Amino acid sequence: MEAVIVLGEIPNDTSCQLLCRVLTDNQQHPEIRAGAAWALGELHNSLALSVLIV
Repeated sequence: MEAVIVLGEIPNDTSCQLLCRVLTDNQQHPEIRAGAAWALGELHNSLALSVLIV
């Protein structure tokens, strides 16, 4: 979870892509996926919109 939070503080496309992978990975724990969704919202990156809206 700490890694997800840190990625949410790094405003670049790479961290956004990593968080999108975590969010869409059904094998991840639900709390980790929820953290990834929160972190993506914090990034304000338009690349995450399609993942967040699904």
